[in-house]
Amino acid sequence: MTSSRVRTRASKTVRGAINAVGQGRPRKNTLNRFNDEVITGSIKVPEQLQNDKLACQIWQQTTAILIARGNFKLAHSLLVMSYCKAASTYFSSAEDLVKLGIMEVDPATGVRCESLAGIQHKAFQQMIKTGSLLGLDPLSELRTGLIKEAKQKEELDERSDFSEFD
Repeated sequence: MTSSRVRTRASKTVRGAINAVGQGRPRKNTLNRFNDEVITGSIKVPEQLQNDKLACQIWQQTTAILIARGNFKLAHSLLVMSYCKAASTYFSSAEDLVKLGIMEVDPATGVRCESLAGIQHKAFQQMIKTGSLLGLDPLSELRTGLIKEAKQKEELDERSDFSEFD
């Protein structure tokens, strides 16, 4: 059995042609390169929300809040989409929910209040969960504010003239 060895320009022997041409496994730091970038400008409404006017308005308000706080990253966009769809479902009327296909109308009785309340309750629960993950509830906002204050305090301590004596 012969092993395939490929010679590179740097006179380094590498096993397999895949590694020789740079097609091997990517580095760990390149995988998260774009997830950590904080978005500072405005961001366009995704195509998945284009047909829902209320979801588009909620998207613009929510992203504006998160961008103003300086903690909106591209990785958060799916959570924001989920939050916007849930908020749109919660604030929509029964007729709008029937048009979207979320709720069906019984020809004999019409729109049932129980199913409308159940749908709105599920949407509200989803809003609470995703809003908390995004930092849109008061407790999360307080927690992130305290973390930022602690980081700023550490930065000030590091720049202090007396920090070298610690």
